[in-house]
Amino acid sequence: MQPAITSTTSLTFYILYNLLRFFCLPFFIFGMLYTQLKALLLCKYFQISYTATHALSIRWFLDHVSFRDDLGSKHLVDTLPMMSKRGLILVFLADIIWYRLLKKQIPYAGLFNNHYITQRTLEFDNIVLSYEDDVEQIISLGTGFDTRCLTFRSSSAISFFECDLGPLLALKRKALLDAGIDIKGIHFIPIDLRSRYWVQSLCDQGFLFNKKTLVVVEGLTPYISSNVLVRSFKEWAKQSQAPCLIATDIYCSSFLNTIHPFFRFLNDVLLKFCREPFKFLSDNTLLNHINEIRNKTLKKKSLFANNTDIGTIYIYKI
Repeated sequence: MQPAITSTTSLTFYILYNLLRFFCLPFFIFGMLYTQLKALLLCKYFQISYTATHALSIRWFLDHVSFRDDLGSKHLVDTLPMMSKRGLILVFLADIIWYRLLKKQIPYAGLFNNHYITQRTLEFDNIVLSYEDDVEQIISLGTGFDTRCLTFRSSSAISFFECDLGPLLALKRKALLDAGIDIKGIHFIPIDLRSRYWVQSLCDQGFLFNKKTLVVVEGLTPYISSNVLVRSFKEWAKQSQAPCLIATDIYCSSFLNTIHPFFRFLNDVLLKFCREPFKFLSDNTLLNHINEIRNKTLKKKSLFANNTDIGTIYIYKI
């Protein structure tokens, strides 16, 4: 959400921030065209998901302005061929300038409130930090190039399982090794959630159903069918011998299905080019399916884009 305008000072900051965004607009447009075209073409070449780069871009920004230390994001941006540090600086230039000048006065201004991926990243980080002392295993499904796993390495008592399609994990693992990052405590497991045997792949790499587990399903629900997701949750409910928490984000159909014909056309073209299996799921349909499973909702938090409620992050216990 935008910062609340409650005084002359906050109104002044609000106007100044938007003026800064206006003057940086040419840099933003050029940076967006460069970074996104580069990511689209190279992700297609390497046969990986284009959207896997989005969370990494946000993490790089948070580290770049010293909001959160995330050295892994810096290394991945420098190493991965589909990323561009210079391009990201142009994209985030207004927010970089704003945060470095005024971070003591308004720490959550600008991008922190205006972009739902930033909110989502920070909220899932908080979820993992909140439950890390209560679980023995953390599984990240559809992890992409997210660097959250680097918090839990060989010195940690938690087993961290990074799960995604094989080509992406191979590229991510190589980039981390090339950057000299220790990944001994992280299990990289290539899986396809559409397969009925992906749980066995987890077990083959040391996952145990008798240990307390947190399953992170971040940014994945728009790309898999409700049947696949619910089948996966039912699998956990059937085999789990210890408490299992599932954190996932579910989006409003109005957010996923843009009404404007032009933007819908652009989405269709982009998705066909990327070969992203976007399902345009209805949040109500998905929630109804999930509620069929033996579960308890522990927490939920709304996500916003331009002051509009676009979805919710849920934590279930099954």
